[in-house]
Amino acid sequence: MTLTEIQQLRDVLGKLHSVWSRYDGDWHHKRAEGVVEFHYPNWFESGGTYEKYVTVEPTVGIYSYIFGESRWHEFDSLSDAIVAVKRWAKEYCSLLQEDYNLCPECGREFNNHTEVCMVGELMR
Repeated sequence: MTLTEIQQLRDVLGKLHSVWSRYDGDWHHKRAEGVVEFHYPNWFESGGTYEKYVTVEPTVGIYSYIFGESRWHEFDSLSDAIVAVKRWAKEYCSLLQEDYNLCPECGREFNNHTEVCMVGELMR
């Protein structure tokens, strides 16, 4: 797990929530939306040696009332969390595509989308 991976996760989640808030944004009772938690196992759960303790990958938890299959999402690794959040973004952008002929962010056709707006970035 690197700082770059954490930033990537937060970047995609931030863009996804930003786009959602402009087009569907009912934030009523969603105070915990977007919480990301990292859980490292204790000494014994990690294997009880220094090498295992300092190298174990944390699990990742994301609270999202809006995206995904449930409210609390647990992932075995940061990379699994990134893959899931990117999938949520693509699924949400597909719903936007059903509602709008052109991208509501930049006015381009969805099929000719580039990375010039947040929706285009989330669709990649």
